Amino acid sequence: MVPISRIAFVAALAFVLVACSDSAGDVDGDPEEDANTQEEANNEEEGGEGEEDEEENGDSNDEEPEITYYDDVRPLMNEHCAGCHFPGEGAPIDLHTYEDVQATASLSLTYMESGEMPPWPPDPQCREFQDQRVMPEADIETFRQWVDADTPAGEKPDDYEPFDVQPPPEPDLRAAIFDAPYEPREDLNDEYRCFLLDQTFEEDTYVTGTHVETGGVEVIHHANIFLVNPFQIDTVEELENSESEAGYPCYGDPGFASIDLIGAWVPGAQPIEVPEDSAVIIPAGSRLVMQTHFNTVFADPEPVQPEVTLYTREDPPDYQVRGMPFANMDFLIPAGDSESVHVETYRNSTGDAWTVLGVAPHLHALASHVRVSILHEDSESCLIDVPDWDFNWQQAYRFADDAWVDVQPGDQVELTCTFDNSPANQPIIDGERQEPRDVTWGGRTVDEMCMTFLVVSEPYEPGEDGEQLCDAFNECHAECEDPYGVGCIFNCGSLENDCGICLLDGAQGCANLYCPDELDEATPCLVSCALGAQGGGDIDGCLNEECPEKRDALEECIRPRIEGGMCNDYLTDCNIEL
Repeated sequence: MVPISRIAFVAALAFVLVACSDSAGDVDGDPEEDANTQEEANNEEEGGEGEEDEEENGDSNDEEPEITYYDDVRPLMNEHCAGCHFPGEGAPIDLHTYEDVQATASLSLTYMESGEMPPWPPDPQCREFQDQRVMPEADIETFRQWVDADTPAGEKPDDYEPFDVQPPPEPDLRAAIFDAPYEPREDLNDEYRCFLLDQTFEEDTYVTGTHVETGGVEVIHHANIFLVNPFQIDTVEELENSESEAGYPCYGDPGFASIDLIGAWVPGAQPIEVPEDSAVIIPAGSRLVMQTHFNTVFADPEPVQPEVTLYTREDPPDYQVRGMPFANMDFLIPAGDSESVHVETYRNSTGDAWTVLGVAPHLHALASHVRVSILHEDSESCLIDVPDWDFNWQQAYRFADDAWVDVQPGDQVELTCTFDNSPANQPIIDGERQEPRDVTWGGRTVDEMCMTFLVVSEPYEPGEDGEQLCDAFNECHAECEDPYGVGCIFNCGSLENDCGICLLDGAQGCANLYCPDELDEATPCLVSCALGAQGGGDIDGCLNEECPEKRDALEECIRPRIEGGMCNDYLTDCNIEL
């Protein structure tokens, strides 16, 4: 059975160039100086005919100026390429000097013309994003002409300074991994490992920016930073303690139910910042987990000791930024099907609009296409469209500040995932390509996911001193006409996100014991309705509309157990007693 808590998985993200050659080398001499010397020799042999021709034909200044590296190519390479293709930034070759760029010029042009470099999977016809890595055609044409002219260097300017990646500002807080350093495995080209970090937050913390300091190692492909709520710490510590080395294996998810993505890092990235008057909230008593992707295709394994750095504000913000997950967990990808399309919608059943600042889809290796849209009453807003999905090139995408999208009550989030389960698209394990098999939702490498996060901004009010997890639930539950009904329990649980995770996780444990078949039947509908009710919506109304028979069957089975107090042991961490 699919765990309800697995609505918590987020996109990992990637921003490292792996398609380039590693054949960069030094260039002897200055090619521009060599060219000038050869031209002078030719003029001497021809008796100065070149100068006479210029006088006969008029002013030679009408000709197009020569495109050179220092005048024309270096600025565009620094803008589009050098941030990642720089020592210690993770890309397989460096592209920050003339010798670097000249040595791989033809290959770089091929990837520029194909659109593979710089890497930018979204279709620009859907929408534009902040900091999008799209190289204008005019810049590609400039590079093309430079290559056709045999890559002249030009004259190095007097004020020339080598390109450098600017260090981020000094952070307010640091969080490191335990038992560091960790050395990635040699037998895995791609390793996903999670680390419980050493920082415990004694009070509510308002995070305005995040970054990851890698120590200059090139084996780190990307990293995601997840919140661990106080009631989840024991689970994560068990995962961490089960390994003899630092961290624990994690592929599609961080190993526990977390809908809170605090930050992320990719090579060349500067600290991720939230909008003004906003913050990501880390509740008192929480911890952080860093999910790290190591790639050893172009870099040898070496000990790593990365640190998460946090930028904070002292005063509570006006707005909270958080990730809102939407997941289709009820799909089957038939073996051999090269185009298995799955569409799911989630209606905003709350009384408030969701203000969307960005989007982060997440699928696995069989996925070929993902699209996320908002269906308004009379129109559609495309949030993202990735027509050629690649698991290793996923990331979070931020809208321009003047292009946020409001999801009004009654609007629907539409998530479309397409998968290629054909024989040619199967994973290679131990040197052998696997045979196609039916695939469903799951967190393993051989499973699939179909989900997205919407990054939303919502008004924030600090909790009162002494407030505990699920206080809002308990107040709501005390006012229910039918406190033992699943409608009351589900709707009250939607008021507080962290409480909702804890409640669903606990309720699932109880229902798995007493009503496994009824829960299994109702889970897809329940998850869809719960996702549409984030922030205080009508889960029960959605269940009665979308799957009334499954809802009633689950209530008929679980209600006597709730009335008898048989589920309370599963809800202790939530501060709930039914």
